[in-house]
Amino acid sequence: MKDTILIIDDVELNCKILMECLGNRYDYLQASNGKEALEILEIYHTNIEAILLDIVMPIMDGYEFLSEFKKIKAYQEIPVIAMTGEELNEVEEKIIEAGAVDFFEKPYNQAIIRNRLRNTLNLTRALKAGRTDGLTGLLNRGAFRHEIETYLIENKKPAAVMIIDIDNFKRVNDVYGHFFGDKVLIEFANIMLDCCSENSAIGRLGGDEFIVLLKEVESTEQVKKISNDIINKFNKAMSQFEGEVPSCSIGISCYPQDGISISEIYLHADEALYNAKRLGKSKSSFYLDGQKVLPKSISVVGKEWILESLNAYIYIVDLESNYLYYVNNKVAQVMNDRDIFVEEDITKCFDIEAEIKEINSNLLENKHSNKIFNKNGKDVISISNITKWGESNCAKIQVFIELDKE
Repeated sequence: MKDTILIIDDVELNCKILMECLGNRYDYLQASNGKEALEILEIYHTNIEAILLDIVMPIMDGYEFLSEFKKIKAYQEIPVIAMTGEELNEVEEKIIEAGAVDFFEKPYNQAIIRNRLRNTLNLTRALKAGRTDGLTGLLNRGAFRHEIETYLIENKKPAAVMIIDIDNFKRVNDVYGHFFGDKVLIEFANIMLDCCSENSAIGRLGGDEFIVLLKEVESTEQVKKISNDIINKFNKAMSQFEGEVPSCSIGISCYPQDGISISEIYLHADEALYNAKRLGKSKSSFYLDGQKVLPKSISVVGKEWILESLNAYIYIVDLESNYLYYVNNKVAQVMNDRDIFVEEDITKCFDIEAEIKEINSNLLENKHSNKIFNKNGKDVISISNITKWGESNCAKIQVFIELDKE
């Protein structure tokens, strides 16, 4: 399938020269000014891979177009290459500040045009691949986290987070195969995109778990309607199945009333999801909507995304040998090593050998399992019982958190 390029230029001859230069490797859309281009983008923006923009045009010139273009979030991943007949040393800085990613001069140099467009498209694909889930095209964990961090810092308006889990998905994979299971995940992603507004951030956390940030929400009724739309449309799409039909359960927390930090909002939505499951699946539930609040020790377990973001030292260690298997970001900063599995002794990573060994000794004796205790001015929370690591050697493993007092 060919990439589609939008050419914005009021001179028809210039458009023809560009298309002849680039050849039949692309499909083309044309606009004679910025206003007409915005109208085309409103309809076709999901198909457009790049824009070639003339700066000097009637009605709406290139700078005015870029000013309006930048306001629309759905367009932000479309690169714009500016074209100008002016001296570059006079307008170069202005063009880049306006939002173009690159530029070239008139009259056109065919080799430069082809290479710069190709390089721009390749870079855009690479950046997009680093932000999106390979199967569904939704945001991946890292990109979603950036979205919610940016929103909480720059925009204090009310929002809602929905954590969504597909019910009975394992049965789909077991009975129909993983290829069909992937089709279900893609279908569900499209349903979420259809039900949520364009300024929403939608991501896949992994497996059959998804997350949505609804921005600038006006009421809980609005959020409830969106969650019901997702559930109902997915139920209709999955009506072909027999027996335990795939459905979805949704947990919702609202900003700022249910929390002001990422970890609070996420954990509260996760607890609401647990309640939705408890109510019989294919349902949505708001945080504290009649449910019993889960202990933090239960709701954190297995949520590596949250473990990575907490302002705490978190690691998995063999309690007998002090062999370190996992560290989160905060520990990794101390170690200057971001590898997930680190073949090091935990006591070599911190200048607190005696303290670590004493804590591990206490945990081995099961004195503090799933409890909070204090050690040298720091709260230590054990969040899982001693368990087995793999099937060989049966190493004893304990996950725990050292919370900073500040």
